[in-house]
Amino acid sequence: MQNLFEVTAAKPLAHQTEVEGCQNLHGLREGWAWIAIVLNVFPANLYTAAALLAFLEIAGFALHKRYKTQFRKLLDIIVKEFLTAFKDRGNEKLMKLTENLLSYIELNEFLNEPQGWRLRSSLDSHILTPD
Repeated sequence: MQNLFEVTAAKPLAHQTEVEGCQNLHGLREGWAWIAIVLNVFPANLYTAAALLAFLEIAGFALHKRYKTQFRKLLDIIVKEFLTAFKDRGNEKLMKLTENLLSYIELNEFLNEPQGWRLRSSLDSHILTPD
């Protein structure tokens, strides 16, 4: 399930393939809207926590780069309202996800470029030529 959310989150990162005059239907604005829907519509549970963490790990860097202070405010809301809904539930998987999400936010991991953000300048096939 996490891989599905990672693919969904990767869509807003398609900035490298944007063409002038064409709007990316899965851009950062839609990513921002998706987070708002998750936080406002769906119940706070194991699945929404997993989806939110996977999405932030992939798209958090781009969202912060675009929205800056507003993104940090959104993360504060996640900590104060979304994660507090998980207290005293006693579910081990949920507690682990809560810790991972809190760690992601507190350690400012969204400031680090995700793997694959930039295209590589060289290919391994160029370096690893057969003898």
